[in-house]
Amino acid sequence: MDTATTAGCELNGNADFYGLGIRLGIYLQWVSTLLVTLFLPEEEAVYCSINIILQVAIAATVALLTTQTKLLAVEAVIAFWLQFGALSSLTGDGISPFGTATGTARMLIYTAVCAYGCWFWYGGAARLLQTGCAAVAFFGRAALTSWFQPFCRTASITGLVVCFALLLVSGWQYVHGHDIGDDQRLRQRPTTDVLFLLLSIFIIAMSVVSVEYLIRANSMSELDDFFAVGQLIPFLIGLFGLVNTLVSISRQGRMLRPRCWVILWKHLS
Repeated sequence: MDTATTAGCELNGNADFYGLGIRLGIYLQWVSTLLVTLFLPEEEAVYCSINIILQVAIAATVALLTTQTKLLAVEAVIAFWLQFGALSSLTGDGISPFGTATGTARMLIYTAVCAYGCWFWYGGAARLLQTGCAAVAFFGRAALTSWFQPFCRTASITGLVVCFALLLVSGWQYVHGHDIGDDQRLRQRPTTDVLFLLLSIFIIAMSVVSVEYLIRANSMSELDDFFAVGQLIPFLIGLFGLVNTLVSISRQGRMLRPRCWVILWKHLS
């Protein structure tokens, strides 16, 4: 197995991109969005819009730093995980359904991310900013050129095809107004697919652990100045958003609201 060796190496991370406060703020936003999807579906559109803004900001930062050759290869991998984590609001109850602006925007973003992934894994990584340290790209200190590379190539191509197809479907339905009305969906009994919920929790956990592992494994420094303004504000926004979500759920008694549990559309209750 091709493993990276970073002993004696220390990389200067980009605190304005993925500093501690920014990362924590993003993680808290993922949790808030999942809770809103489960218990406060009437606020779902707002939180989805916030997630889309964060995804666009991450994608724009990656694109800008790439064109300026100021992005490390491992930073692009970290950005992939930060984008992947935003998929964590899957509960099987119509989150970002086809035919909506948020659903189409999400598909557009992930199509662009997969397209960048194809470029990155098929030679683009070598064109990014290079250092004297070998980059760790995955658990087990797997290097960018290890078994992880062909896996990501396949995943990027597959993701691009699937996302582009879903983008066309969602865009066509949105233009022609073939959506499931929010009012109609909100009047229905909440439906949660157990497998989708578990998948969402796994996505959050996997994304958080992967980002933190890559930062530690690559000995990236200058990222933990938590009390810097640029770090503290994103964290406080994410924290207050989560607290507000929990308070709203508690006040409205949404935890005890009757719910329809299903597994792959087979009803359990």
